[in-house]
Amino acid sequence: MTMELQPSITSRNAIKVSRRSVWSDTVWQFDTMRPGVPASARKIDWRFQLPDGSWFTDPHWTELREAAKLYLWSLKSDPPGRVRCRDGTLAARFRQLRI
Repeated sequence: MTMELQPSITSRNAIKVSRRSVWSDTVWQFDTMRPGVPASARKIDWRFQLPDGSWFTDPHWTELREAAKLYLWSLKSDPPGRVRCRDGTLAARFRQLRI
């Protein structure tokens, strides 16, 4: 008997990452309403072009994209040390991953 430790991509697609976005959205828009928070800290846009000319949303990047999403989501939902990251921190970590 095999046991799946993580939900499949299909079952994750309905996970709400904010009031405005679900897991499968190309852009995760966060609910951050704090004054002075720049627009870049309120969203994660998974559609960006890579050096080879492909887009991170292309099907052949699905496995890596899902791994990145799982990593970032874990920082908010089940972080090491139990200090949950704010939305702006998730967006900043995403920018670090892109580099």
